[in-house]
Amino acid sequence: MQSVKSNVMILLMVFHMLLAFSHFDSLQILVEIALIIWFSAGLLRARFQVEEVLLIIVYLIALTVSFYVNEPTIALLGGKIMGLGILSILYFSRHKLEPGILSIIFIINCLLVITWKVTGINLGQSMADQAGGSWSDVNGRPLGLFMSAHISAYFSAIFLIYYLHRVRSYGLGIFLIWTTTSVFTLVAYSSQIFVIYAVRHVRRILYILCIGLCFVLILGFIEVGGSGESLLKFFLEPISSFFSPDRIKGFGIIFGQVFNYQAWDRVLTIFPSDYRLLLVGWIDQWGNELMWFTYMQHAGAFLLAAYSWILFRRIRFYVIFSIVGLLHYGDITSPLFIYMMITYSGILQNREKRLESS
Repeated sequence: MQSVKSNVMILLMVFHMLLAFSHFDSLQILVEIALIIWFSAGLLRARFQVEEVLLIIVYLIALTVSFYVNEPTIALLGGKIMGLGILSILYFSRHKLEPGILSIIFIINCLLVITWKVTGINLGQSMADQAGGSWSDVNGRPLGLFMSAHISAYFSAIFLIYYLHRVRSYGLGIFLIWTTTSVFTLVAYSSQIFVIYAVRHVRRILYILCIGLCFVLILGFIEVGGSGESLLKFFLEPISSFFSPDRIKGFGIIFGQVFNYQAWDRVLTIFPSDYRLLLVGWIDQWGNELMWFTYMQHAGAFLLAAYSWILFRRIRFYVIFSIVGLLHYGDITSPLFIYMMITYSGILQNREKRLESS
């Protein structure tokens, strides 16, 4: 019975991701309502930790302010995105689902991608064209099962970080992610793998980086005469010019926005704002490429910081992957990905403890 319940729940979350890249908005809303009811029912008798209560309070405050300063539709969208993510974290921190069916989904996704790579037949593109989503009529990229090159790659990367852990076959994972053509997901995956191997020295490295950063900030503060705004421009403008698009193409666009003072000045808001205004008069011709900026608009700085803190404490083996992935089209609010990262991190953490005690 537990296995059937797990499979139904996982398939519902997979279906939710599929609908996100289609024009079936009404059906997507129904699935989201079903997920909200399921999660809420599972949390009725839950005893929340202090940090979880604080997260809920911050969410309610942010949502209230959003309804006051934004249009109702904008407030509802941001509230739904962050609320579904919070419910997912709270639910999967307490309830375990058997993840076996994810192996079948991974195999189907990989077969669709590899089929395109070998034969040029893009079944994922055909699905996207029929569904009429944001990736319809896009040729030349393998969209996989999720009808999105980025999401299919993201799903595979989460799966592979878990299944290839301790078997020293990460090279196979790099190849499989490379076939998806989602380069930044490959960078996020590789960054997480690097940290896993360097974990014994991470604390020492972080101490050195923090000391170095403090030293540089003090020198910069002295150089600009004590102005916080001038200090920000002093550091960001040289880095932004280095990562210009004409130097390193896609990476230049992304890092050019990461280190652009004008971009941060537009997106850094305490409370949720109208994300549609983000692209009006944007700093360059390509539009926003960072999910960090998108989440900042939907959640506001306070809620996003609280949400990330709670989530990252539960996904130890995916923290770097998530942080780097959000520099492009990563995802930390969809129930499927939250479930996978929390579940797999818990399994890997228990495995590490058993190995250390043996």
